Amino acid sequence: MTTIERKRIRPGILLALVLSSGISCAAQQSSAEAAIHARLRNECRRAARIIRTGRPAPRLTWAAERIPECTDVGPAALGRRWRMIGGNADDLEALTLATMRVRDGALFTDLLAVAEDGSRPPQVRVATMLALAKLTNPGLSIPLSFLTPPDTIRRIPMALGSTTHASRGHGTVAMPPGYRLQILALLEQLTADRAGQPREVWYAAGMLAKRVRADLADTPEP
Repeated sequence: MTTIERKRIRPGILLALVLSSGISCAAQQSSAEAAIHARLRNECRRAARIIRTGRPAPRLTWAAERIPECTDVGPAALGRRWRMIGGNADDLEALTLATMRVRDGALFTDLLAVAEDGSRPPQVRVATMLALAKLTNPGLSIPLSFLTPPDTIRRIPMALGSTTHASRGHGTVAMPPGYRLQILALLEQLTADRAGQPREVWYAAGMLAKRVRADLADTPEP
């Protein structure tokens, strides 16, 4: 082989090596991404199972933090848990924080049903109302304990809380038109029904109704 022929072959070999290296890197990247997606799917399935059953209890906080990222299974798991959960304060706090980070039409319907259901514990209904109020102002942060009625009620104050950066997962079902007005109507209805509602419910509803009304005034329905 002459020197000229060797010079002509070397660029071809270099090009082949470069292409081979690029294909190998792309394959490795694709494999790594597939592994990440598989891990996230498995974590979402595990988080959804923990949310639905409430067990194991020590993993509830982890599941509540993870579930808002699980747009396919998260809303259904949260909705089912709301229909089953009791009045344990720690469980309610974790579930409320998780729900407040999810925007999904089916979950919205579940929350409305629980808030209206007089057979559910008052603490559960108050927590669902707080999660609903959060939908009108994604940056709103109000601890559940702020909604507890005092021994003597002279008037119902507006629920006050800090405003945080809104980070929210979106489910697969769109929110219905006018959902913020639906939330306000429910809260006002519960506030007005003092004779038929537990004290904890109508007081919290009144606080949240004032806050939702103020938020709607600042950012009206489109």
